[in-house]
Amino acid sequence: YLSGMDILLTVDPVNIHYILSSNFANYPKGMEFKKIFEVVGDSIFNVDSGLWEDMRNSSHAIFSHQDFQRFWVSTSVNKLRQGLVPIIENAADKNILVDLQDLFQRFLFDTSLILMTGYDPKCLSIEMPKVEFGDAVDGVSDGVFYRHVKPVFLWRLQYWIGVGVEKRLKRGLAVFDQLLEKIITAKREEIKSLGTQHHSRGEAIDVLTYYMTMDTTEYKYLKPSDDKFIKDTILGFLIAARDTTSSALTWFFWLLSKNPEAMNKIRQEVNKKMPRFDPADLDKLVYLHGAVCETLRLYPPVPFNHKSPAKP
Repeated sequence: YLSGMDILLTVDPVNIHYILSSNFANYPKGMEFKKIFEVVGDSIFNVDSGLWEDMRNSSHAIFSHQDFQRFWVSTSVNKLRQGLVPIIENAADKNILVDLQDLFQRFLFDTSLILMTGYDPKCLSIEMPKVEFGDAVDGVSDGVFYRHVKPVFLWRLQYWIGVGVEKRLKRGLAVFDQLLEKIITAKREEIKSLGTQHHSRGEAIDVLTYYMTMDTTEYKYLKPSDDKFIKDTILGFLIAARDTTSSALTWFFWLLSKNPEAMNKIRQEVNKKMPRFDPADLDKLVYLHGAVCETLRLYPPVPFNHKSPAKP
């Protein structure tokens, strides 16, 4: 009521399937959604129709690319071994309390930015340095969340004046604009200097490189030569990857701490079916998969989905 928006909430699985699957075309995100999420511009989470189709198909192409998947595995494993595990071991040796959510956010921000741009911000270390970029993500996320319950005129006024969560959102966007501008400029120079030989089969490829060097004839609405489009795309992926996965991991390990029997079953399953880490064997970890799904059911990182009907 206070937000001035006409909202109908549903948790019925039949309704959810109808909106998100069988009649998907009739339920775009809508103008209200775009107002709230205007900060991520033309990222995949804020567009509809042809641009959304192109963004979906292009992101699926890079995320399913073998070179990117190898890059994802090597990046995650390296960050685990060189960053996450040493911090936990140090905390255990010195009997130090650790904020798991902060730890996972740092881990996901480092790995996500490497995978998105090839740049390592090095937020994850035993020293646990102050993370300007992490604070920026929190500012943007909090601002977007509170826009759902505030009248549009109020949060627009707060953004213009620069007060409250809108001030943090504005400041966070400025931090990311500065960071991504430097990264994009450096990447374009790198691609220009290396020319067509920038990437060959078997080499690691990040999302930024993929979009900058993509075949534009395959996609009608994408604008890889436009720095704003590139910036919006990367920022959208970064916010989604950091907050959702770190939240899920935090709740997952909290639930395990409350259910030692489940933790023992997961440990036994991993030791038996995947004694050495191999992504190809992940499908064998049925109990672990079920535990993760139950975590997502109980504590969903994205608790609601905003849709607006095109037709009644």
